[in-house]
Amino acid sequence: MKESIFDLSKEIAIKVIKSLSFKDFVAVYGYGDSPDSRVIMMQAATEMGYLAERTKTLNRQVGPQQKHRYIGVLVRASYQPGVFSVPKSYFGAINDLALELNVTLVPQEVLHSVDDHAILDPANQTPALRDGSLSGMLVMGQWSPEVIRELNAIAPCVVLPFTIPDIQVDQVGLDHNGAVADLINHLHKLGHQRIGFFGKCHSLSWSTERFAGYVNGLSRHGLAYDPAAVIDIAERPLMEEGHDDAWTAHIEQARTATQGGVTAWVCSSDWPGNQLHRGLVAAGLRVPTDISITGFDDSEPVTLGMPPLTTTYLPRPEMGNAAVKRLIHRLNEPDADYRRIQFSCPLIDHGTTAPPRKPRD
Repeated sequence: MKESIFDLSKEIAIKVIKSLSFKDFVAVYGYGDSPDSRVIMMQAATEMGYLAERTKTLNRQVGPQQKHRYIGVLVRASYQPGVFSVPKSYFGAINDLALELNVTLVPQEVLHSVDDHAILDPANQTPALRDGSLSGMLVMGQWSPEVIRELNAIAPCVVLPFTIPDIQVDQVGLDHNGAVADLINHLHKLGHQRIGFFGKCHSLSWSTERFAGYVNGLSRHGLAYDPAAVIDIAERPLMEEGHDDAWTAHIEQARTATQGGVTAWVCSSDWPGNQLHRGLVAAGLRVPTDISITGFDDSEPVTLGMPPLTTTYLPRPEMGNAAVKRLIHRLNEPDADYRRIQFSCPLIDHGTTAPPRKPRD
């Protein structure tokens, strides 16, 4: 069986990397089943200055269109500190295409609990970002506009999957508005007239866009908008594990609104949806017999012991490929117009919605 360098000590691993030709390095980099292994490999390579040295050598051997590039993958990590948080469906597709395009990925995480401005401090950057080895960056997750602008000034960036308005940068995102409107349409066809929204947060762009889709969907079907059926949730509970006291209060709000006539809840993502699902079941309600619940994104690894929600599919492989291609296009044509590419999110029915229960006589 082939031995993985990730099983060796750090000192031996560095010696192995130094002995590799670039072709062999790429082969070893692609070895292993998990994205975490590739992250470890790239971190070791960047720490020893391998990337900058190999780039200079390789670029002397190829023409400008085949130029080898190092691309940063900056990720805003959420729920599990210490675990590379790019889903395999994203990272696998991005990595496979990168190898075809003569690109090597250099991942780095910034925990959501840390101010994202920290990435602008060289002390917090990977060596490849700090020494200018990166040709461009894929910036994934929830980042503030000012940080995106600063990063884009260092090297061209493509932002995904959450688009940011009023910023001059290429973006690959989702049709949040249309997807949530489709969820409302699904619930309306089942007969729901009182539909709530659980997880509105003004500081998260994806939440506000999905809330806009909720309002749009209600308006499309002539359904009443009730402020009491909209549950605001702060950013930290939506982006981090824990915060049980906050969830208890929000679920009680939702339970009260349900008693007041709400028969279905659209949640801003699967994470608050799973919290709501567990909380309402604990309060004695049956899903979907007594109440219907939908999520958004079909990606939450922590379901809190509940069955999966009716939700939306996110085309992560397609989005990852589009982001890499857009970044390469930007590097080859730096004066091209900026583009915002949006992907649709088809509904996935996991059985947590049903016609509303008929009122008792």
